[in-house]
Amino acid sequence: MERDPGTTTGDSAFSVGTVASSKPSATVDTLIIEPPSGWQLVNLRELVERRDLLVFMTWRGIKARYAQSVLGIGWAVFQPVITMLIYTVIFSRVAKISLPGNLPYALVAFCGILPWLFFSSGLTGASNSLVQNNQMISKIYFPRIILPLAQILSKFVDLGIMLLLLGLLLLGYAMAGYDVAPRPEAIVVIPAMILVAFVAVLGLSLWLAAMAVQYRDVAYALTFVIQLAMYLTPVIYTTEMIPGRLLPIFGLNPMLAVITGFRASLLGAPFEYHLPLILEGTLVAVILLVTGLFYFRRSERLFADVA
Repeated sequence: MERDPGTTTGDSAFSVGTVASSKPSATVDTLIIEPPSGWQLVNLRELVERRDLLVFMTWRGIKARYAQSVLGIGWAVFQPVITMLIYTVIFSRVAKISLPGNLPYALVAFCGILPWLFFSSGLTGASNSLVQNNQMISKIYFPRIILPLAQILSKFVDLGIMLLLLGLLLLGYAMAGYDVAPRPEAIVVIPAMILVAFVAVLGLSLWLAAMAVQYRDVAYALTFVIQLAMYLTPVIYTTEMIPGRLLPIFGLNPMLAVITGFRASLLGAPFEYHLPLILEGTLVAVILLVTGLFYFRRSERLFADVA
């Protein structure tokens, strides 16, 4: 049981009792915080009430990422650019992967690297957020979902920088004479694909963060699983290169939908939207989020004792 005299009432998970003191004229309000029973969604009203804490934790995550770093915010540029260059040398020059159309491999790869880095870095940070903040969890009460959510929101800074870098790449290759032709609907599709990636990474993070509190194996296996998952996602290859009979299986990966939407909207033909795959990936992302919210809420009663 945790106590926080400053917490307001109104949540079904909270109950307030009044304890009379020895003096007849004075009473003391005692706030009793009890774990939720049964399967419940995360209390969104409570999250809105503590939005100041969410903003603070998000800002803390941004500062912690670049504090005492020589490159500072430059890591948001250095990491994707170096990754793109290495992939280009290995898979374009050495392995000689043949891409559809006449577009440079570096540009095609960057359209996959950008959303994948947002997903993988957000998943890693959010999945470990509860364990890394175990002291805070065991001493004070606040909506626990703030910790993984703040970690993911802090990655939007890197995402914004990478989007700017992608815009410069598109402009540079277009000026160099390459047939780079973003579709007009890209202005709508790109935010929609980012939303799908956000829903997917938040839903999966809620599952893994709650499981990591009880099972430390999650943290150990996460890095390996993310590396393996990258090869099952069209980052270094394209959706068009996946055999047709395997597409419904690959489509269960929400990041396939996101990367497919990125390439189709920004690079134009010969990349297509593969609408059934995008709908399938979006549906999986929503299922991950809804079930993740229920599982996270169900597991909250264990966080203070086990984390």
